[in-house]
Amino acid sequence: MRILSEHDGHGEYSNRSALVVIDSNGDYGVKYVIDDTVIDYRIFPEHSSYYAEDAAENWVTGIINPKDLLVSY
Repeated sequence: MRILSEHDGHGEYSNRSALVVIDSNGDYGVKYVIDDTVIDYRIFPEHSSYYAEDAAENWVTGIINPKDLLVSY
C-alpha cells in the first residue's frame, strides 16, 4: 500500500486527517484518522483517485462524520 496524499482538518476538525492510498491491486482507498488513530479504512474498487480524494476532503471538512462510517456509502 502506498500513500498518495494526506489531508488535514482545520478548526473544529483539526483532530481529523485522511490518507489517500493505492493498494497492490491498484484500488484507491482512504484511511480515516482521528487523533492519530485510524478509525476506518475504505477501499473504493472501480473508482478513480478523484473519488478517494473527494472522500478524504469530505472527512476533514466534516461532511462525513464518524457515525457515517458505521454504514456503507
